[in-house]
Amino acid sequence: MTNKKNSSKKEIKIINDKKRQNDIEYTPEKELYVIERENAIKRIKIADHMLSVTYQTLNEPKILIGVLENIFLALTCSISSILYLERKYKEVPPFRDNFDSKYRIFKTYTAKKFKIDNEIIRIIKEVKDIIEAHHKSPIEFSKEGNFIICSSNYDIKKINVNELKHYINKAKVFIHDINSIIFKHESRNSRIFRRN
Repeated sequence: MTNKKNSSKKEIKIINDKKRQNDIEYTPEKELYVIERENAIKRIKIADHMLSVTYQTLNEPKILIGVLENIFLALTCSISSILYLERKYKEVPPFRDNFDSKYRIFKTYTAKKFKIDNEIIRIIKEVKDIIEAHHKSPIEFSKEGNFIICSSNYDIKKINVNELKHYINKAKVFIHDINSIIFKHESRNSRIFRRN
């Protein structure tokens, strides 16, 4: 049983690595938090385009899972962005480079510090759970414009256009809020360094 769990986690990591291969790569000139911030913006634009243009043109419910994956990557990149900046100035403890560790640190320290809306924290977890259910699901199908994911014990999760629009709108606000925090953080630290 543990081998199946470990292989499932490896598969999710491999899939996530494949999805992220088009993201902006790290260069010594750019800070890691800047790259993640740019990737978050890029991913939410992709998700929005897929939902408003690609899905509307093809009307294929399987596209909805791709939209959800891009929303998840946008949210994850945004969390990474603020955490890498906070870690740079040692304002959060060290964390591993995986979702669970970053989410825990974000929820425990950063979200409280910057008064991040609890609904977005819930949405981030909800989106991750749906993505995991998709990767583990033995049965998936489309019905009446919904993408249905069934678990092996027949728990059902539905993905539909209205839900994804809600996620995208919340993710855009979250990314904007995180970027505002980062810009304030950068300007505050640049003033500190100029004084010295």
